[in-house]
Amino acid sequence: MADRSLYQKTLESFHQHFRALSEAKSGGDLSSFYFLVPETSGSKIIPFLTTNRDEIVRLVCSACKFTGERASAFAEIFEFALTEKAHRPEYFPRLGQKGRRRICVRALSIAWAQIVRESYSCVSIIKTSDYGEATKELSRLGEKGYVFRGDTSYHYGLIPSCFRGLDEGKSLDQETLLKIYRNSGVLKRYEDYFGTVNQDTLQQFYEYMQHSMSFSPSLDFTDRWEVAFSFALCRGANLSDYANRPAKITAIHFENPEESLPKGWDFKVTKLKSDFNFADYIIKEGFHSLAEIKDRLTPRFHVIKSKDNDRMKIQSGILVFLEQAYIVGNYLPWFFASNISISEIRLPLVEIGKRKRKFMDEFLKKNRQYSYDCLMDPYKYIGGMQ
Repeated sequence: MADRSLYQKTLESFHQHFRALSEAKSGGDLSSFYFLVPETSGSKIIPFLTTNRDEIVRLVCSACKFTGERASAFAEIFEFALTEKAHRPEYFPRLGQKGRRRICVRALSIAWAQIVRESYSCVSIIKTSDYGEATKELSRLGEKGYVFRGDTSYHYGLIPSCFRGLDEGKSLDQETLLKIYRNSGVLKRYEDYFGTVNQDTLQQFYEYMQHSMSFSPSLDFTDRWEVAFSFALCRGANLSDYANRPAKITAIHFENPEESLPKGWDFKVTKLKSDFNFADYIIKEGFHSLAEIKDRLTPRFHVIKSKDNDRMKIQSGILVFLEQAYIVGNYLPWFFASNISISEIRLPLVEIGKRKRKFMDEFLKKNRQYSYDCLMDPYKYIGGMQ
């Protein structure tokens, strides 16, 4: 007969891991995507769990570090929990119907969170307060073809500007965005000078919007790490973040950048509710596997290396246009995309003690052309005014 304590300890470890997961739920870009399943989901999620039984067991065992007998014990427990009318073996812990359902929904929560963690493991995070180490690493990534984005705070998510204020449960598509431009008078003023905005001129219009009013469906990167380094350490618009929060530079290696957006390009970006019901989503959308869900939540995008205006040229700009994406909190799950590589260089520097300024002063000694003023107004540097 099997040792009852083995199953009891396995179950205790399982529930302990779930409690730790719940406590970590509000921990930032990674944990925002854990999507814990409500225990009220009950039997409606059982068919999906049954279909994905082996994958869920594998992921739970990986998350809880169950191996050998402990892994076999959990597989038996999960099988028993799924089967309503199964006879309870003598060596099993006592489980009523409510206890079985709790195991089912918690197993799904842990399995999904493990998929999120495994996907995020490809993100390289480097923290350094050493100027030489930071610039050496950025230079190394630049030689490998990475592009860069600098932020004054590493709490900022990689979300294009027009989607940052999106209300929970709402979507924004191209038709709606163009109405916003039209109703505000921006579209008319642009067309008065540059001509009609249509499918052939849409990309040029959005590039102008990104660099004139910072409100567009694109996210700007640069193929020069020096530009991102400058933006990460400059005062920018938010003095509180500049003074109190560590900066970061995100480096991403994109495959197959394009010269222009494809004909007929459109987009739709949705912000999920903070009380997003993962079980209802699975049932409503008719998903058959966890891999299908991950694929749906993976951002679709186009990387455009065209440099159509003066700022893009002086900043060596690269624009990433979203096509389909889901936002949770202030984050997009870029780490789900298998065709990109991501590195974050976090600079744990705050302005107390003028540490950011010292970094910036050292940088500008040999890189005056990358000062914030020159990057925002290229005529100043070219004309010798800076």
